[in-house]
Amino acid sequence: MKSRILPITSSAAMAEEGEFAGKFVPIVMVDIRDHPDVQEVIRVHGHLDSGDCGIEWGVRVGGHGESTVLLHLEFLRPIALRIAVAFDLDPFAPIVDNILHAGAMYLQHGLSGDSYLSTQDAPRLLIEIPDVGFARHWEWMYRRAVVKVMRANGAPPKVAKTAAPEYIGKVRSLLWTQMPPVADR
Repeated sequence: MKSRILPITSSAAMAEEGEFAGKFVPIVMVDIRDHPDVQEVIRVHGHLDSGDCGIEWGVRVGGHGESTVLLHLEFLRPIALRIAVAFDLDPFAPIVDNILHAGAMYLQHGLSGDSYLSTQDAPRLLIEIPDVGFARHWEWMYRRAVVKVMRANGAPPKVAKTAAPEYIGKVRSLLWTQMPPVADR
């Protein structure tokens, strides 16, 4: 079965005590107005404790190397469906990084410019994203994507290559923050 590709329209993140060790879990928003089967998967899973979903990471190569990371999701039950969420590395590379760190993501409907506050009551589906070997390739891809963005914004090559790891470290220090357990607050 071929995956239908759904580009991300917006993103956010949320952390809940006791869920994924308090890590911020990305909320990935896709426009599913024209995809009633995806709406139904999200709706049905909202009433279940669990379902079966297989994942596979991929890369769509553009004219100058990797430009889009694809997360293929194959829902097996209660509804069979295969989609691919498309992460344009500029601007969504930090979201891919956060998904790999958290080991999960939420999938929900959202339009371009939507935020967590404007969609907080929207149904969302929590999907566990186990390590399937992509993370070891990701470090290089992430650094390369950041250098590419810095170069596009006028940074000289040496400056971009030197600054990219520092930028990634700062983004991770924000997104990889964990909520302390209640007893620690």
